[in-house]
Amino acid sequence: MRKAIQIFFQSFPIAILIVIVAMVIPTPAQQQPSLNEIYQILHEKTFVDLTHAFEPGIPHWKGFPNEERETIYWYDPGVGTVGTGFFAHRYSPVGQWGTHVDPPAHFIRGLRTLDEIDLKEMIMPLVAIDVHEKVANNPDYTISMADVEAWEAKHGKIPEGAESGDANGLVETVARSGSNGE
Repeated sequence: MRKAIQIFFQSFPIAILIVIVAMVIPTPAQQQPSLNEIYQILHEKTFVDLTHAFEPGIPHWKGFPNEERETIYWYDPGVGTVGTGFFAHRYSPVGQWGTHVDPPAHFIRGLRTLDEIDLKEMIMPLVAIDVHEKVANNPDYTISMADVEAWEAKHGKIPEGAESGDANGLVETVARSGSNGE
């Protein structure tokens, strides 16, 4: 009996430690926030809207034609080419118009198209490499490996799987000028 009590008391701190660890380590259910909790977290964050109005004349690759737009329905007679009673346009843009996603099939036949890319693959860390001063001096400036290396020297290695791009000042320039970016 004495040996059993001795083993119990020698094991007691270990048993307490196991219980404490079990209480501290979250279970898988505790590790996964609910959709509502995720929404609340996101709702408290700051978002920067980088979208532009979609209209003829927005900046686009010179090899693509300008967007065409037709008013097919208008509130009153005589404006819409199809009918009246509400407002609706028919848009004719090139598929790669403005800010967009180029799926692998855009460049290589047989690779994935946009509908084959899981939405989860579109959520990733973003690294914005600030080259706005270089773009101010040269509107055709292309980001270089020296820009990437300078960013990494200041901020650390770009995370694997991150999306990277340039912070070139276009948004601010267009907003200040009031122009459509041409």
